[in-house]
Amino acid sequence: MQRQQKLGAGASARDLVRSIEDMVSESLILARQNSAKLVRLVMSNDSVKAEIADDSKSLNARLSP
Repeated sequence: MQRQQKLGAGASARDLVRSIEDMVSESLILARQNSAKLVRLVMSNDSVKAEIADDSKSLNARLSP
């Protein structure tokens, strides 16, 4: 998030994608190593990370408006 704020309005779409990839890549790798079938992206403070999602909670999330 800080990197995105530093880039400001002049950031390209690729810059934003790289920034997001940097934030979630490690947690996605860990989820994959733990045989995750679904992940949930969670924002906390100034970062975004992937968490292993519970199937029942994920289905409810998809159905909620």
